[in-house]
Amino acid sequence: MGQTRTDGPGQVYRVDSRRQLKRLPRLDRIQQFSFPLLWSLAASVSPQASSAQVNGFGLGNYTTLFKYGAELVQFLLNSAYVALLTVAITLMVRGARELLNRHLAPV
Repeated sequence: MGQTRTDGPGQVYRVDSRRQLKRLPRLDRIQQFSFPLLWSLAASVSPQASSAQVNGFGLGNYTTLFKYGAELVQFLLNSAYVALLTVAITLMVRGARELLNRHLAPV
């Protein structure tokens, strides 16, 4: 059941503990998905032996990639293209599914 709290005379609010507990798994998922991304970002700019970034944090590894001729820009453009196509196809499939559900679903 919910608890009540007051913020002054005549103001009573109901606090729903079940709704607050439902938010915990969502925060857990956010942490699980963001941790590897933050870890890889930190590792790419941190100083490591046998890399271009030896002293302090910085973008030395990325400048080495651009100078090396690894066609990093082309790789990034290809990745953006694939991501945009994936999102577009997903939205089209989702829209078609919603359209079919509205017209074919029993009323």
